[in-house]
Amino acid sequence: MRRTLASVVIAVSALALTVAPAFAITKDWVADFDHPFVGLIVFYDEEGEFSHRCSGSLLAPTIFLTAGHCVDDEEGGVMPSARIWFQQGAGANFDPDTELDAVTGYPEFCAAGTLGTMCATSDTMYDFGFDDFAGLDIHDLGLVILDQKIELSEYGHLPAAGVLNTLQVARGVQDVDFTMSGYGISYSSPIGFVSFRSRLMAEAQLVNLTSIINAGFVLQTQGNGVDQGGTCGGDSGGPVFYPADSNTIVGITSFGIGNPYCRGTDFAYRTDRQAVIDWILEKAGSAAADIVVGEALAAEATSSTSTTSDPTQQSAGTAEGPGVGAAVTPGSVGWSNPSDGVAATPAAVPEDPSAGQAATPPPTGSTTSGSQDPVGPDR
Repeated sequence: MRRTLASVVIAVSALALTVAPAFAITKDWVADFDHPFVGLIVFYDEEGEFSHRCSGSLLAPTIFLTAGHCVDDEEGGVMPSARIWFQQGAGANFDPDTELDAVTGYPEFCAAGTLGTMCATSDTMYDFGFDDFAGLDIHDLGLVILDQKIELSEYGHLPAAGVLNTLQVARGVQDVDFTMSGYGISYSSPIGFVSFRSRLMAEAQLVNLTSIINAGFVLQTQGNGVDQGGTCGGDSGGPVFYPADSNTIVGITSFGIGNPYCRGTDFAYRTDRQAVIDWILEKAGSAAADIVVGEALAAEATSSTSTTSDPTQQSAGTAEGPGVGAAVTPGSVGWSNPSDGVAATPAAVPEDPSAGQAATPPPTGSTTSGSQDPVGPDR
């Protein structure tokens, strides 16, 4: 696959940090039936061939929010086309031999009867000026306009501008929890990784908002504590919710730092900035009227927040990501419709691969694609 890891070097005096673009839900996750608007998106090249996969959220029936590095074609433009599945177990029945989920059609087509209900296509998308994680503001935001409307009972909401600014003083005084959701890798180790291709969610705690890495543009969380979880490859573009039990998307999963096996800290591109909100509403066009901003419809919210200051602060930052092992497929996993309340995920993966449940990758195989390590066509 043509994609390579995005990288940026962060220098703080003599200190250099290594990070990898975006992360699946790992560790203490649960099946996510709370956010039916979170979908698994696959991007295709000019020939219509699978390129990579990410996660994202519907803000309105045709407006899908994801990461900038997901829609980026690495040639100064955006990917030609995409397809999105909204089933909780969107790729849970994926067969590595046929490279297809016969139930949902992932990653090649929408199963019969699901186009426009649980699956949609797109050939119109935008990025917010993403440039390979360059600069303080990494602009890691993308918008995908669907060809078919997906009518749901609820959608993701945008936050009011600056809503996260007050949280920095809360850190150390009280725990500040966030919920993240996505379809990415759930276990990664030196010998391989496991991806359920199902929508999972977990809670993580606030680490920082204004460090030299965050610079006011990204949100830093930690998911390695008790009853917590983090993100990993394939979760890129997925939402970070605050309050943790709400539909308000305050960040877009962007990159991880500190460990190539998804055990470091996670970073999400903040959406609580007026420039970000304005750009999303502009690109959404007439559909912007259906997007909720700060718990109000866009027209009302825009007029009330137009004078809110941008929360960004000066500093320096960025990243470089190491590769991961060959993709492995978990055992037989039964797919279930979100309406039946049965999770399409196998038992939790252990922390220690020596426990005998971590699969060993084949001698030759593809590496994970999409977020954390987009260097191979792992479907």
